Amino acid sequence: MQILTLNTWGGRVSGPILSFFKENSDVDIFCLQEIYKEAEGKEEDVQYWEDQMDLFNDIQKLLPEHIGYFRPSIEDHYGLAIFIKKSIHVLEEGDINIYEVMDYKGGGNHSRNLQYIKIKNKDSDLLIANVHGLWNGQGKDDTPDRIN
Repeated sequence: MQILTLNTWGGRVSGPILSFFKENSDVDIFCLQEIYKEAEGKEEDVQYWEDQMDLFNDIQKLLPEHIGYFRPSIEDHYGLAIFIKKSIHVLEEGDINIYEVMDYKGGGNHSRNLQYIKIKNKDSDLLIANVHGLWNGQGKDDTPDRIN
């Protein structure tokens, strides 16, 4: 079984990203971060306007043998996605809130969720988790918020 995780960077380089999915449609499960779904006109922060505002559906069109599951972390249009081959038996799919920002005003410090999918794999169940780490604009070092 092939599982791939990828931060899509909001689709800012949508040409290469979409080509990647077309060329790698044999991958069984894609776990993706920074995905927009039907976000045209919903994103007010101008720094994100160069992003691909419906990357989820664009990818779904390129992966007809996969089912896409979207779990938003900002309103209803930005978050995480898992695309899984239709031949794999999905037992459960969902998400859990793991970091909450009560007064989100835009930018990278927003609430985070963990998306999961439970599948039947031969004689056992397998749980796959998809998460985007906490970004603070100060690099990749640990912080008290990340550790918490």
